[in-house]
Amino acid sequence: MGYGFILDSDIPLQEVNVVSRESTTVFPLESECLSDDQRRVSLSDVKKNDANINNRIEKTHSRADETISEKLLTDIPVVVSRKDAIYQGSLHHIPLYNEDTDEYHRQIIKTSDVKNETIQKAGKKSFLAKIAEQIDFSLFKDAAFALLAVSKILAALSFNVPYNFANDLAADAKVIEHKRHWIIMTIGVANCFGRVIIGYLADRSWVNRLTLYNTTLIIAGIATMFAPFCNSFVQTHMIYAGVFGFFSGGYVGLGSIIIVDLVGVDKLSDAFGVLLLVQSIPIAIGTPIVGIMRDAFSDFDRPYLWPYSIFGGTILLSGLIQFGIPVLKRRKERHQQLTKHQLQLGVLSFSKQNLSASEQQQQL
Repeated sequence: MGYGFILDSDIPLQEVNVVSRESTTVFPLESECLSDDQRRVSLSDVKKNDANINNRIEKTHSRADETISEKLLTDIPVVVSRKDAIYQGSLHHIPLYNEDTDEYHRQIIKTSDVKNETIQKAGKKSFLAKIAEQIDFSLFKDAAFALLAVSKILAALSFNVPYNFANDLAADAKVIEHKRHWIIMTIGVANCFGRVIIGYLADRSWVNRLTLYNTTLIIAGIATMFAPFCNSFVQTHMIYAGVFGFFSGGYVGLGSIIIVDLVGVDKLSDAFGVLLLVQSIPIAIGTPIVGIMRDAFSDFDRPYLWPYSIFGGTILLSGLIQFGIPVLKRRKERHQQLTKHQLQLGVLSFSKQNLSASEQQQQL
């Protein structure tokens, strides 16, 4: 019986942790005089064995990848969201941010550290059950927040009217057709300036943010009510469009700031989502109602007079009723004082009318 030498690199490996591929292996030769048929059978067996080994290696790698994925799901907390992601004001209005920035971020960053089993169980819940879990209706226990929601509904009912009917209103007023697009353009440009300028004012310590917010709604409502009285000169339409665009832009920009003043930055996402939910139906039905009213008054000289007057009035009313928010907040604070945690996360104390937000922060 003879002996032969081959390199390990020619033999399929079954183990991953090989120390060296340069070593040699000695194997006995059963016979040095194998027939051709025997050699062909031997090579076939080697190829089959090689394929089996490769399959086992691939399965091992697959199991390793699954193990790593499970480890990532179960052991590593994942950042889900930031509670202040939609906050459009200065973080310096939040006392905790000024006192301890690291602690602020720890409280604001929302993570998920649930186990894989919990994730699988959550995936089996119905769509409606998942939606119900995300809606915090307990916010409506605060009368001031409930009043804010009513104001949002009234504003949402009419908010898209000037955008959707500006061209039709100009056509009824016999504005030259190729100039009508200037009206929508004016709303858009003024909206941009309004967000910046009114947002800047809201960051000033001497400005009452809620009063500024209410004022934007009142003026936007008056501008909408004035629109049907514009004549055939496009400039008159651009005046109302500019006023509405400027103050409606400020209204949108201040929305998240007012919410934080009422409920705190830690509840901003929940409150914002609830308000969007209650606004959805008014936004959907407002425009069709105006269209129906316009058709009903088509025989009048100004078909849009009553639709714009009524819906502009709802915007005006939405701003006026919010002056009741400080009254409701002060009444609540007489029975239940704000906690230090609430004040640190930006809830404004309306019982201290003579103090600015920065002065309230210094007293914490």
